[in-house]
Amino acid sequence: MKKIKSFRILIFFLFICLSGFFIFRFITVVKPFQFFIPTGTILSPQSKNSLHTGGVKFSFAIIGDPENQLDNLQKALEKIKAMELESVVIVGDLTSTGTSKEFKAIEKKLDDFELDFYLIPGNHDLWYEREQGVDVFSQYFGQRYYAEEINDYQFIFLDNADEWQGFEDKQLSWLEHYLFLSKDFMSGKMEGKYLVFTHIPFWHPENKKAMGEYSQAMKDQAYEMLQKFYQSPPLAIFSGHLHKTGDYNYGCGNGQQIRMINAGSIHEIRNLQLPRFLQMTILTGGQLQVEELEISKSR
Repeated sequence: MKKIKSFRILIFFLFICLSGFFIFRFITVVKPFQFFIPTGTILSPQSKNSLHTGGVKFSFAIIGDPENQLDNLQKALEKIKAMELESVVIVGDLTSTGTSKEFKAIEKKLDDFELDFYLIPGNHDLWYEREQGVDVFSQYFGQRYYAEEINDYQFIFLDNADEWQGFEDKQLSWLEHYLFLSKDFMSGKMEGKYLVFTHIPFWHPENKKAMGEYSQAMKDQAYEMLQKFYQSPPLAIFSGHLHKTGDYNYGCGNGQQIRMINAGSIHEIRNLQLPRFLQMTILTGGQLQVEELEISKSR
């Protein structure tokens, strides 16, 4: 019995030693990015109405991934117009393949509504561009990245639609000077006073189709940019691409968090949910409230 007991103790001791060794090896080879632990969770549809109260400063709509689904785009815009919202952000994938014909159809549909539209390209909008070397998006909608001041908040629209290249150096230089090197940002006065919009999410706790799906360099780029945003965090970072609504926090263990919100798609078929868009409301106290609004499917 003593021999059996001693043998069990020896096995247990070896197990502890081997476990420690592999943990040590894991820590020494894994990149710091992979140690970023999510703080918070993805909100379920039941928690879509954030538990904030107070006066409304202003509201706006976010539409994700129309991909030339003109009927549902019409329904969404009619609903937005009826709600008396003035500003609409479309976070990329306006078209299916990025042809001039598709962009023209989207442009015509948007022109039917007297709303303020803020658009950025998505990966689908680049398909024709990659083949022909023609920037069709800019021909119809102008700048691919830019900033606008809306009701005392800075809305920063970025272009990361290229799944392989991410942000070009010219865009990064513009963002550096416009935001990161500004006095208000460096002093912390910008915290919660600006919003960032991209097509592809910087990061997601569950879905691999965030930045870096095809490129480690793109994943590293996302990590570096998030580190800069941490210095004076935005009210939230918004994206599309995933065809599913999400609301989650990104943190690195220092108590600082960045809220990240995914807009679900309005597409009829290519969708993980019923077609929907988001109404975002900024309250007078600076809180951000999210509401999902479903679009009835065509019969």
